[in-house]
Amino acid sequence: MDKKKLIYILTGFMGVMVAIIIVVAIVNWLGGKKLSYSQVEDKMITAAQSYYSSNENLLPQLEGSSVTVDTSTLVNGKYLSQVSDMVPEGVDCTGKVIVTKNGTRYLYSPMLSCGDDYQTKKFVDVITANNPIVTEGDGLYLIGNVNKFKGEYINNYVKIDEFLWRILDIDSEGYLRLIYVDKATEDMEETYVWDDRYNVDKDGNIGINNYDLSRIKQSLLMLEQGNVYLSEDAKAKMAYRNICVGKRSGSNLEFNIDEECEIVISNQLFGLPYAIDYVVASTDANCNDLDDRSCENYNYLMNSSLSSWTLNGQKEKSYRVFSVSRAGYSISDASADKALRPTVYLSNNVLFESGEGTKGNPYIIK
Repeated sequence: MDKKKLIYILTGFMGVMVAIIIVVAIVNWLGGKKLSYSQVEDKMITAAQSYYSSNENLLPQLEGSSVTVDTSTLVNGKYLSQVSDMVPEGVDCTGKVIVTKNGTRYLYSPMLSCGDDYQTKKFVDVITANNPIVTEGDGLYLIGNVNKFKGEYINNYVKIDEFLWRILDIDSEGYLRLIYVDKATEDMEETYVWDDRYNVDKDGNIGINNYDLSRIKQSLLMLEQGNVYLSEDAKAKMAYRNICVGKRSGSNLEFNIDEECEIVISNQLFGLPYAIDYVVASTDANCNDLDDRSCENYNYLMNSSLSSWTLNGQKEKSYRVFSVSRAGYSISDASADKALRPTVYLSNNVLFESGEGTKGNPYIIK
């Protein structure tokens, strides 16, 4: 064989071998590339969204209801790669995605379980684990069927988007009620009247304290349409819950919202604090009713400087409404100007990302 021809053959053979080696290396690199657990969760969300886009009839229909799809279903439907191919070698994982209907939005919560190596955590589970029920001092108290934060130094800060909220309480279904506590931005500096309609009892535009027909209800609904306090992404994590809008007697000094809950409006995103919220947060032994000045002591909410409306009018006078401030509660004319300090409910399927609940290191939700 011609020597020159032999060289060409050998050179070509070597080129083919090098190409094969490179291709195999690339395939091995791609096949062996592992993802972080957070990245796996993101892929689970994308897969579930694609799955339900093709199966819209399977989405939850009732407000606050949820459905679950396992990763095995997503894998079998070619929506997701095998989880074992994405996690480190030897790690055994199972997973599911919980889809919750919150208003017109759907919250996708990927739950990844990898034994001792990794577990997705629900936010409410982290909060209750970090705050075992106490009966004295600062902490989380069981009051009726609700867990409430009480005391002065409470690590219950939550950062949503760029704003700070604090957890007021956790209901029996695991929904966390938050109150906005950050400083007002330019968009939030506006004050609001609770109502300014003509009141026949006072013969003037001093307002009527019927929440269902009030200006304040319209203001809260307008907040829902905008993105001042919550982005669209954050709204998907909020539950539409019942709020109590009944009238409270001015002589009722008890720590309850029985009268307020005689009238309930369902499926509202934004609410406002109740009259008892600011006083019941105190751990002072002398704080026994709404009028006790001792309720200002040992009370994390008394650091909130903005005066704010509540949802509730006074029973005895058709133009008077309860409000709250760092001094506790008061009763004001409905036509007065006050800032808003909204409350919202976090879905019980919201996931924990990071944080310790302090102001400097607040809880972050996924």
